[in-house]
Amino acid sequence: MFMENTASDAHRLVLFPFSFARIALLAMLSGGIIIASSLLTANDWPRWRGTDFNGISKETGWSTSW
Repeated sequence: MFMENTASDAHRLVLFPFSFARIALLAMLSGGIIIASSLLTANDWPRWRGTDFNGISKETGWSTSW
């Protein structure tokens, strides 16, 4: 037996267009991006123009040509 959509079902779809699974997936993806970005490491530049205020990075191994 098929159930017909009623007006209340259509109204519910308009008010809540995202299912719980979509919201949970979006929350997990957002959390994963936040965690991944916090795990990326680089030389710490907590202040303007670096730690010594001279704009020179202490990282090595960079290419000098473009």
